[in-house]
Amino acid sequence: MKKQVIIIVSICVVGVASMALFITFLFGRLEKIGKAMEADYIPPTYLLINDDSVVVSPKYLSNLRVREITHNKNRNPISLLEFDTTYDLVIYRIDLKKSAPFSTIFTSKIKDEDESVGITYNVIASSLHTMYVSEQATRPVSVLYTTFYGSPLGTVQKSDSLLCYYLQCKNLSVRFAKNAPVDILLKSEGGGFNYGSLPLSVLFLQKNNAVYLVTLSPMKAGGSMDRNLLYNIVTGN
Repeated sequence: MKKQVIIIVSICVVGVASMALFITFLFGRLEKIGKAMEADYIPPTYLLINDDSVVVSPKYLSNLRVREITHNKNRNPISLLEFDTTYDLVIYRIDLKKSAPFSTIFTSKIKDEDESVGITYNVIASSLHTMYVSEQATRPVSVLYTTFYGSPLGTVQKSDSLLCYYLQCKNLSVRFAKNAPVDILLKSEGGGFNYGSLPLSVLFLQKNNAVYLVTLSPMKAGGSMDRNLLYNIVTGN
């Protein structure tokens, strides 16, 4: 009987010691992860950045108000702005390996997309849509594969350096190789939990060896929008 008690006590002691070691290891790992995340974190800013003034015509800069500029050490900043307190304007710069006509670097199709499995995304929520931006480090790219999903896609303007479209959008995505994970995804939230669509203008502007992805959408559910407004904001018309 005494021998059995000693065995049980020994097993308990070993179990408690093992658990203590595991907890110590776990907390050590969590502490390292926390420190790494803290080192990577860059706080948001609330002043216009150079990319904003590169894209938006000087005629309309005074109509902008910064909601938040999101920073990440692996990515270019993402500007979430208000235009005339009525529209959400998003600006993001994609660096190119070299400038080329859109006809050679831009591919698009109609397809329903979602976040890619195994990819961590930075989530940027505006009034009626959410943008998911991969946290993976990026390098200058040579192609853009885009998808649109919603109403038929309408072309507002098309040239070698500017593409502007309008649609009732459920989602759009951008990836930088045909079979690569989705890098950028914009999803309509339908003003709540209902997966709906929203009026969206999306513009790709090639300038300064980069492509600027720009989107414009109403801030209120049911809001309307002139399909040419984003094009005018960028070109100064």
